[in-house]
Amino acid sequence: MNPPIVAQLIAQGKTFENRWRRSIPMRVKIVLGRTASQLGVGWDSLISRQHVTVKLDAQPHEIAVLEVTVMEGASNPVFFRGKASERFTVKPGEHFVIGETTFTFSSNRAMATIDVPNPISQRTFSHQFLKQVRYRDADRRIGVLNRLPDVIASAANEDDLMTKMVNTLMAGIATASAIGIVRIKDHVGDRSVGDRSDLDEKGVIEVKHWDRKSLSGGDFEASERLIRESIDQQQTVLHFWDRVGAADADSGYTFDMSNDWAFACPLEALQQDRNLPGVGSITAADVSNTMVGTPAGSDWAIYVTGKNKKALSLTSPDLANKPRESGSGEVDLEGDIKFCELIASTLKNLLQLRNLERRQSSLRRFFSPAVLKAFARRDPDEVLQPRQCDVSVLFCDLRGFSKTSEALADDLLGLLDHVSQSLGVMTRVILDHGGVIGDFHGDAAMGFWGWPLDQPDAAVRAASSAVEIQRQLKLFNQNVDYPFEMGIGIGTGVAVAGRIGTDDQGKVTAFGPVVNLASRLESMSKTVGASILIDEATRMALGASREESSFGRPVALATVIPFGMQKSVKVYRLEAALDAAHVETINQAVAKFESGHWQECNILIERALRDFPEDATCRLLTRYMKTHAGNSAKVPHVIEMSQK
Repeated sequence: MNPPIVAQLIAQGKTFENRWRRSIPMRVKIVLGRTASQLGVGWDSLISRQHVTVKLDAQPHEIAVLEVTVMEGASNPVFFRGKASERFTVKPGEHFVIGETTFTFSSNRAMATIDVPNPISQRTFSHQFLKQVRYRDADRRIGVLNRLPDVIASAANEDDLMTKMVNTLMAGIATASAIGIVRIKDHVGDRSVGDRSDLDEKGVIEVKHWDRKSLSGGDFEASERLIRESIDQQQTVLHFWDRVGAADADSGYTFDMSNDWAFACPLEALQQDRNLPGVGSITAADVSNTMVGTPAGSDWAIYVTGKNKKALSLTSPDLANKPRESGSGEVDLEGDIKFCELIASTLKNLLQLRNLERRQSSLRRFFSPAVLKAFARRDPDEVLQPRQCDVSVLFCDLRGFSKTSEALADDLLGLLDHVSQSLGVMTRVILDHGGVIGDFHGDAAMGFWGWPLDQPDAAVRAASSAVEIQRQLKLFNQNVDYPFEMGIGIGTGVAVAGRIGTDDQGKVTAFGPVVNLASRLESMSKTVGASILIDEATRMALGASREESSFGRPVALATVIPFGMQKSVKVYRLEAALDAAHVETINQAVAKFESGHWQECNILIERALRDFPEDATCRLLTRYMKTHAGNSAKVPHVIEMSQK
C-alpha cells in the first residue's frame, strides 16, 4: 500500500535559495505572506506581510483543490491564469504568481519502494577516495558554497533548514533531477509505506523532505535498497539502472525509471527529541544526550537521483578505483558525490547543534550554568550517579492559590499564566544562585545546593535565594490584582542526591530526612506567620559566613516538633528588615522561654512588641504560654506543631 497523496505548495523566487515545498493540511486556512509563520516568503518585497489565505478542500472521490483568497490590505495583485484575481481555486499542477514568486500546487507523494530493479552497476565511495576527487566546475560549486552561511542563518527552524539545504544541493548538483533527505524510522508499526511487517526489525524509510527541479515531475520515488545499503555500509553508494529494460511492462517493477542513476549519502544518526524534560521531571538520558552528543548510528541519508547516459562510463572496470581527469567530457558524478558529502556533513552538524541547543535550553530550567559546565567536563552517567553529600534544601510554596483560583475561575489560562510567572520567579532565583531545580509540586518548587558540585557555601546560597525570592514576589505582586504570598523552608544536612528512581521514571532530585524537614518547615511557616524558616544546621552555617547582608538575620523562633516528625529541631526565622537590637531581644526571650523563666520571657516579648506588634516569635510563644499558664515548670518547652 502506497502512502497517501500529499498536497503541497511550491514557492519559487528568482534564485535557487528562494524556494520551498510545504505540505498543506486539509480544511485548515493558512496565511501566506512575507512574515507568515507557516508559508513565509521573506525574500519577496512585493508580497505583503499577510497577502493571501490558502485552504485545501476536497469532496469524497474528488481531486483536492486549493482555495486562494486575497486578504484585505494586500498591496499587490495576485495573478492566476494570466489575470489578476481576488479569489480562485487552484488544481494540482496549476500555479499563481505574487510579485516575483511563483506558487505551484502539487499533489505528489514521496516514498521509498522495495520494487526496484537490480542495478546494472553499483559503486561505493570511501572518504579517502573522495579526498582525491577534484571538482571540474569548481567555480560554480564554490559560488554555491559561498552563499551557504547566509542560507543557514536564514533558516527559521529545522524543517526550513532541510528545505534550504536541499535547495543548495540542487544548485550544486546540476544533473540531479530530484533530491530528498530520508531516515530509517525505528517505530515498529508506524507505517508510512504500507504494511511492511517483514521490515519491522529494520524500521521504515521515511522521506523527511524532498524536491525536484521540474515542477511537474510527479512523485518522488527512492530506492529503499540503495538507502539501506548506504546506511548499512556508512558510505555513499551509487546505483545505475537500465531504463529501457527496467521499464518493460513485464518487469514487475513499480519503481519510476525516468532516472538512470541515484546515490545515497549517509549522515550520522541524530536521535530525535521524543520527550524533552517537562516541569518536574528530568532523566539521566536527557542529560547524557545533551552533554556528550547522540550515540553514533546510521539512520539518516541524502538521496540524489538524475539521468544522463554519459554517467554510465563511470562503471568501467579500469576506472573503478581512481578519479576521472578533468576535461574528459563525462558527467562529474564523483564531484557531485563529494559536494553532497560536504553538504551532508554540514547538515549533520547543524541538526546536532540545534538538537543540543533545544535540550540545553530545556535543561537550563533545572541546572545553573555552573552545574551544566560540570556535566560538560565529566561523564554524565558518573555525575548523575546518586551519592551522599551535604546539601541545603529549599522548599517554596505559593499561598492564596485557592482564593485566586476562585477569582479566576472563568480564566483558567490566565490563572495558569499567573502561577507560571510566580514559579518562574522562584526557579530563576534558584538557578541564578547556583542551585538545582529538584522538583515541582503543583504550586511549590524545590531547589537544592551541594550537588553535583560541592558547595561549602550551600546554606548561604539557599538563604540568599529565599530572601531574593521574597523580594521579587513582592515586586511582582504590585502589578497583579490577585497577589500570591509565599512560604519557604530551608534545611541543611546529609542527603542522597542524583538520579533517583527507576530507569524509566527516574529524576534528578535529593532524598533524605533533611529534604522532609525543609518541606515541613515550609508548611510550618504559614502556621507561625513567618515567610522564611530555617533549621539549626542552616543557622550555624550562616553564622560562619560574613555575607549576612545577602540573607538578612536569623531570628530564633522556638524548638519545635514539626508535624509528622518525632525529633525536635530548633527553628529560626530569616528576616531581612529587623535591626540587631530587636533580634537580640527576641533571642533572649526564646532562651528564657526554653529555660522555664516565662515571666522574664513575657517582659522581653512586651518590649519587642512595642516596635514590631506582629512579630511571629512573640505571637507563637505568647499563645503557647497562655495555653499552659502556670505550668512553666511542668510542660515541655518544645512546641509540637499541628498540621494547621
